[in-house]
Amino acid sequence: MSSEKKDFYRAPREEPETPQSRWVRLIAGGTVSLLIILALATFDVRDVSMLNGGVESPCRNGAGYVGAVFSYYSLLLFGLASYAAAAVLLLHFARRFLPNYKKGRTFWLGFLLFFAGTTLLLGLSPELFSDWMLRIGLGSATHPVLSPAGGVVGQVFTAPPVPELGLAPGVLRL
Repeated sequence: MSSEKKDFYRAPREEPETPQSRWVRLIAGGTVSLLIILALATFDVRDVSMLNGGVESPCRNGAGYVGAVFSYYSLLLFGLASYAAAAVLLLHFARRFLPNYKKGRTFWLGFLLFFAGTTLLLGLSPELFSDWMLRIGLGSATHPVLSPAGGVVGQVFTAPPVPELGLAPGVLRL
């Protein structure tokens, strides 16, 4: 046995980040954020039929086929919260260019909590945002309550009951 005592509680030291790796991460993260915003901003409901194989037409999404798939499923799952999350991601990478930026370790936890909270809040009162959902082609003009403003996730957890259609309230509303 060696007489050296190992400190198991001390975290190993991280290697200092080189300026080149920092710039690569910033450019990659900013590019991905901008592509996400481009995909969401140029979402076209006519791409849905192309994605499902019903129509052979050119993709209208500015980010191409991958952008059409991403924007459709993110809007379907998380609704308008996808736009807010994309804006927060872009701000996260943009703030790193500020001179007094200090690296924090809690951003991703905060981001997930913000994203989940926004999705649930939008699912609470979907009729308030039904006009926005109609503009992008995913809403319901006859039943504004069925508008997926919080996406499927918001609907499952916090949707209001719709007695005339026999729909129960969301899981968190019980």
